[in-house]
Amino acid sequence: MWNNWAGYVLYFKDFIVVTALVGTAFTIWFAVLTRRFSWKKRNRAIYGALLNRSDRELVCVSAILMQWLFVFSAAVCGTEVELPHLMFLLLIPLIKLGAGMGMGIWFRDFLNGGLLFGTLLVANILSGYLKETRFNIFVVVILVLLKVFAVFYETYFGMKDMFVCFSRRSGEEKREEAQEDGLEFEKEGAGSAAGDGTEA
Repeated sequence: MWNNWAGYVLYFKDFIVVTALVGTAFTIWFAVLTRRFSWKKRNRAIYGALLNRSDRELVCVSAILMQWLFVFSAAVCGTEVELPHLMFLLLIPLIKLGAGMGMGIWFRDFLNGGLLFGTLLVANILSGYLKETRFNIFVVVILVLLKVFAVFYETYFGMKDMFVCFSRRSGEEKREEAQEDGLEFEKEGAGSAAGDGTEA
């Protein structure tokens, strides 16, 4: 059983290494950028983006980042994509769906996962052709364009999902504030009516 788990981990070794490096770099950057906190500085936006987030939002953001890091690591490291990678790309939309992103986004991500897997698979075939057959500058250009397309494609939809995730939270907050204001208005109205009745 442990050998099977080790085999699955090896499928994602590039993803794990890249994620660890990016996480370390981001931690150092975050520590340097926010070493002197001030509400008057630009770094307050970072705190605002990360603090006071619900569990669903954190799960959704984590899923978005995991998918981006996987596509980025596969494109940069030339990962040979196989069935476990396809399962991973199809699992991420289910996580987003569970985090409340909606069926429309799930269906779109489901199709995008298949498209990205197909793009990376074609990149693997072209890379194998260059290694085992012969070097061809035309094939190299197509290979680079495919990898750039995969990264930018995932970046676009990842940023779009981030916006949807955060805007949904701000919309809920506005509705809650409106409801609170309405309750306060009703209480004030009831209080003033009671006062008028007492005076009468």
